[in-house]
Amino acid sequence: MSTMATTDTLKTDALSCAELASHAVSGSADCYEELVRRYSKPLLAFINQRVRNRQDAEDLVQDTFIRAYDKLHQFNEQYSFKTWLFTIAARLSYSHHRKRIDVPVDVIEMVDERDPATVLVQQEEDRNLWEQTRTLLPRNQATALWFRYGEGLTVKETARRMEISQVYVKVLLHRGRMALVREMTGNRPIQGGSR
Repeated sequence: MSTMATTDTLKTDALSCAELASHAVSGSADCYEELVRRYSKPLLAFINQRVRNRQDAEDLVQDTFIRAYDKLHQFNEQYSFKTWLFTIAARLSYSHHRKRIDVPVDVIEMVDERDPATVLVQQEEDRNLWEQTRTLLPRNQATALWFRYGEGLTVKETARRMEISQVYVKVLLHRGRMALVREMTGNRPIQGGSR
């Protein structure tokens, strides 16, 4: 009897997650469906804590299961399936945050094509955002963010202007973006920086 036929007749609820993953790699849709059933709710709660938007969290749960299915052959049964799955979810959540942080830059570029009243309102909002950035963040983080997103410089150009390494620029940009996300979502207050 083939492996697939054997796994389809198994009681999936009696199998461990590692066994389910192993059978799913061999082609058992029932086993993968059982993994989805077991982890959908905890995964949704986990992701929702990070993105704080139920619709986005539900989309990311689906993306996580799709990514996990595509990479299932890479799962090492010596480790916890839950840890492996939640690591994928954490990475997708982080990528989701990065995309959301980068959105204002695209919006600013598109604003110039709209009517003058909207452009003025957007420019005022942009000024307020940069004032808040300078107030909330340490000077070096605010400066790196301004050069990169305010002036549109590359990381290399920003490093040259600030006379620091490109790696340090990336660190400043990452820390600055994360601090702004925390502040804007109300997760945790951050301390203001010096000017």
